[in-house]
Amino acid sequence: MVPFPPEHIPPLRSEASSRGLTADDLLIGNPSGGDKYNQSLAWDRIARDRLRQGEIPRWTRDLGGGAPVVPQMGQVYMPWTWLLRWFDSTTIYGPWFFAHQCLLGLLLYHFLRRLAVSHAAALFGMTCAVVGLWTQARIHHNVILSGALPLFGALSCVHALFAGAGWRATGLLAFAVGVPWLSGFAPVALQSSYLVLAFALLCAARTPRGARRRPLTHLLVAFALGGLIACPQMLPVLAATTDTARGTPTVEALRQAAMSWPHLLTACWPDLLTWAQPAFYNQSLDDARIPFAALTLLDPLSARQMNWPETAFAIGIGGSVLAVAGVAARAQRALAVFFAAAAALGLLLATAAWPVLDTIVVLPGVRSGDARRFLFLTAMALPVLAAFGAERWLTGERMRGASFACAAIACLSGVLFCAHLVDSDRVLDAHARMATWRHSTNAIQITPEHFKGEVHPGEAADNRSHLLATFGRAALSAAAVWVLLRMRRRPALAMVALAGVTMIELTHAGRGPVVAVDAARVDTPPTLLAAALTATKQAAAKAQPRPRFHRVDPPDPIDQSVRATQLVQPNLGAFYGLEDLAIYTSLAPRRLEELFDAIEPPQPGQPKATLGGAGVQSLRRVDSVSHPMFDVLGLQFVLTAQPVELDSLIDRTPPAWPGLERLYERTTCAPRATFITRVRTVEDRAERLRLLADRARDAVHEVLLEEPHASPPTQPEHGINTEVRVLAWHDERIALEVDAPTDGFVRIADPWDAGWTARLDGAPTQLFRADHYLRAVAVPMGTHRIDLAYDAPSVLWPPRLGGLGALLALLLIAASFVRSMRAQVGP
Repeated sequence: MVPFPPEHIPPLRSEASSRGLTADDLLIGNPSGGDKYNQSLAWDRIARDRLRQGEIPRWTRDLGGGAPVVPQMGQVYMPWTWLLRWFDSTTIYGPWFFAHQCLLGLLLYHFLRRLAVSHAAALFGMTCAVVGLWTQARIHHNVILSGALPLFGALSCVHALFAGAGWRATGLLAFAVGVPWLSGFAPVALQSSYLVLAFALLCAARTPRGARRRPLTHLLVAFALGGLIACPQMLPVLAATTDTARGTPTVEALRQAAMSWPHLLTACWPDLLTWAQPAFYNQSLDDARIPFAALTLLDPLSARQMNWPETAFAIGIGGSVLAVAGVAARAQRALAVFFAAAAALGLLLATAAWPVLDTIVVLPGVRSGDARRFLFLTAMALPVLAAFGAERWLTGERMRGASFACAAIACLSGVLFCAHLVDSDRVLDAHARMATWRHSTNAIQITPEHFKGEVHPGEAADNRSHLLATFGRAALSAAAVWVLLRMRRRPALAMVALAGVTMIELTHAGRGPVVAVDAARVDTPPTLLAAALTATKQAAAKAQPRPRFHRVDPPDPIDQSVRATQLVQPNLGAFYGLEDLAIYTSLAPRRLEELFDAIEPPQPGQPKATLGGAGVQSLRRVDSVSHPMFDVLGLQFVLTAQPVELDSLIDRTPPAWPGLERLYERTTCAPRATFITRVRTVEDRAERLRLLADRARDAVHEVLLEEPHASPPTQPEHGINTEVRVLAWHDERIALEVDAPTDGFVRIADPWDAGWTARLDGAPTQLFRADHYLRAVAVPMGTHRIDLAYDAPSVLWPPRLGGLGALLALLLIAASFVRSMRAQVGP
């Protein structure tokens, strides 16, 4: 399941077209979910390969010239990630989500039963959560579900502690608190932790004063152990945030990434603003199409506003109506108010409502992600409220408001359905007038022709059919819920039917954001990359440095602010097995982006080579590939969208390639490890970057260091052509040997990172920063062996602390279990 077919991405598109696939076959889906290609596929493939080799990956050469795995999306310390030892990274998502949903549903059911909710009402709440999250997140990062999974277990443990439970609940709570932080998705983990803490305060307030000390002590121990369990992921993340290009977003930046209030309509019509149909809907009116409802309702109109998993959450019309009724639940009044407040707070924060967002940003971690991700609070609170509402109905309380809401939704949806069914032209004209008015001050030019299908044939019919399906489904579902809520004689049967209606409704709504394709279509790289893949495999078999890969995507000739194409998006090259200089990452090092901005300086009004805090994307100028720093970095293969005439490039495009794209091999690459005696110590960052940008500088034979004690050799004219022999070159271990004719430095053209250590002839030695982002080791005259390993204390100790926390939590659980067994056996 992918957001759109892989063949939409050039150069796969050219190859697919030659096989007879047409635009109707390729231009389907929802490109706002493209992170499947940009992130998770590559990281899951890397984790799969290393786990099958018996290793837990900590550093990979595949992306950005080299990057730590743990602070990214790899989530290698999550227990279910180890399923990659048995499942392929492309086909694991089905079993992965099935396991997540089963566990999430069981934990929610157990929590609701602890709150004295009846069996039938708890099952209905579980249905809303499980099917709602499946509808919502099945194409997005599995880390959203991974981070959310232990939440209801944590809430159950907190409730148990204040009900008199002991160390067993404490140990389980430690896992439930710590594991979300191992997911690699801090926004969800943060909200989970705050929700658990708030629930603990509620439980403490409802507990007599003299009985609070013991549960609060257990709670403190659980959070301390949970903090230890989270160390393998969070300590590297915190270290990476100290020097990242991402920066800390301002309140205004959070507000710009927030949801719009029209997104609240997705409670009734989840797929109203974004969906997959037999047409490719995107954010540009020039080459793709946007759903008419989004054009009419959303301003600003952007990919963030159309990201299905982060701008819509649905638990079904029945669930939504009962959730509103659940706020007034008498049996769980305090709990209902608590979860209603959480749901409301989530909506206010996700929409950046003033002054709520401005007030809450003072809390630690709130600025860690986009504001719209606070919708998670609402997503987790609504199923609980739906169960409370179902309990009210099952106990015979009259809920006239719920029946009225169902009738109103059914009538409104029915009217909209008939309007689009009977007089489509008039409705489309209304859409056009509304969209023209809404975007009159924007760069987007809306004309009535877009809504009549005159710009893109079939567009009006696609939108009309989709809107008919959306409104028709809502009308039928609301009518069915209205009927079922009036079945007082057999409430259990009515509740079963209500759960069935919810499942059908959400399954129908969730069919849109995914396209199901054969996994082989995702796994198979374009044949255009055959030469690069062959060279990569040969180097890997010999434990030698692999050739590096990049691409050039020039600006669009009409709109200079965007690229003309997107050749093999960042991280997708690494998924195919190439060592890619591009990287899309959540915590891009500042020096990485600064180096690439020096190689290809940004131009006003044109896309940059960097992603402004998220890594490196394609180059925009062909002449950039001849920059001497790419000789240092070992860029050997370059993918372009058109033929290029440069003396240093050899065309490696297969003879039968059907498209305009070309693969070139650069012939001027230097070895990845070189012995250098020409050294300049440049402490000033700006001056260093200016020198790195200088094309006239002999970057291959000169290294820029920044440590003031990095004294240059006394005889710089010697040793320039000295070979550095590569004994082994693996992800986390490099072994080199050099016969140095004089004192000098060995530069390793891989990123510097605090986790790397160096040894010279077995003795620890300093690892210098070279050329702003690379590594260097000082060597005296003579024959020496250099060993580099990714094994600094900052790398080794976080997982050790995590293991210690997990062991202590297990000991608490085991001790409690033994004590209960002894109590049952008796003296």
